[in-house]
Amino acid sequence: MELWNHIYYYFNPIAFDLGFIKIYWYGVAYLLALFTALYFAKYIIKKGNA
Repeated sequence: MELWNHIYYYFNPIAFDLGFIKIYWYGVAYLLALFTALYFAKYIIKKGNA
């Protein structure tokens, strides 16, 4: 349980480091949210409830 008290000390905000570009976790979360919203919108339009 001691780890949860210091979780931010161990958390690395960089998800991927490709050398010339760094991709952060919040960027991954934004992209995941965008693609989920687009998929859901396509589903609603295809279903015809819009």
